[in-house]
Amino acid sequence: METKAFFVDLLNRYDLGELIDDPVMLPETFLYESCRLSTSSGNYVVKLIEKSVFKEESVLKFLEKESRIYDLFCKAGVCAVYPIAYDGRKMLEIDGRYFYLTEWFDGLPLGIDDVTGFHCEKAAEQLARIHNIDLKETKRTYMPLKIDFDHYAKQCADEKLPISELLYDYLDLIKETLCRGNQAAKSIPSIHSLCHNDYDLKNVLWNNEQFRIIDLEAVDYSNPYQEIVNSALAWSGGDDFCFNEKLFYTYLSTYFKNSRLDPKINWADVYDSNTSRHAWLEHNLKNALKHGISKEEKETAVFEINKAINRIVYSKKIREKALNLIRC
Repeated sequence: METKAFFVDLLNRYDLGELIDDPVMLPETFLYESCRLSTSSGNYVVKLIEKSVFKEESVLKFLEKESRIYDLFCKAGVCAVYPIAYDGRKMLEIDGRYFYLTEWFDGLPLGIDDVTGFHCEKAAEQLARIHNIDLKETKRTYMPLKIDFDHYAKQCADEKLPISELLYDYLDLIKETLCRGNQAAKSIPSIHSLCHNDYDLKNVLWNNEQFRIIDLEAVDYSNPYQEIVNSALAWSGGDDFCFNEKLFYTYLSTYFKNSRLDPKINWADVYDSNTSRHAWLEHNLKNALKHGISKEEKETAVFEINKAINRIVYSKKIREKALNLIRC
């Protein structure tokens, strides 16, 4: 993290007042170090871009794309946290140090017990705005997800991981849903649009009825049909094992009042095509089976394996309820 003198220089250069407290570090991401600055003119967040980024051409292209996405979202009226632009530039620089500067939004993500129909309506409306920005047909290019869960189950048993019994208990269901997911993905509509790609409760901050969408780093072209089902499940308790049919229906009905997507499709294929839980399960199985990792890292991986397995099982359990609501 930069010295306090750097932040004082930044505030002076952009006429943002004087520091009234020490800079506060925020959770890091792959590309950014972030901190909150409390000043005499307001509160701000500085997202410092990792210095190594500027040696990587692909990452520079990503940052250029991210800047274009900010513009598109802003023009579409998406309620997100945006960088402050100076002289038309969002990525700012002082003495070779590059960063984004945003206003601080004083809000928090909801817990699943706090979600109401109002929150579902607002969240769904925003997702429809995102999907409407550049909705288009595309060539089908699906690559099946291939995971040898039999191999992972044997490895977990050999390593005596505490998760091995649960994995064996649901091994057939995990393999069955992955196979069905690969088949279903071949049949869903070949439509792409800009998608948030992580549109769940943690990435929307609320202050009473005011809200802002955060973490736009994952925004890219994806299939909006898959995102609408995944996000509707997340906002109605499907990811937290407390599926609320009323919230699910409210989310979907609001979305389609604001969307240009055709709702008359085979929703069973869309629902079944979500293999992201299987990919996340494999990711954490690999982590848990690594040698030389700390006890805390292994425990975290085992915890995530447990959650991923139970989400796959729960998704299958509520499948018919969800599909009946989508078809209404």
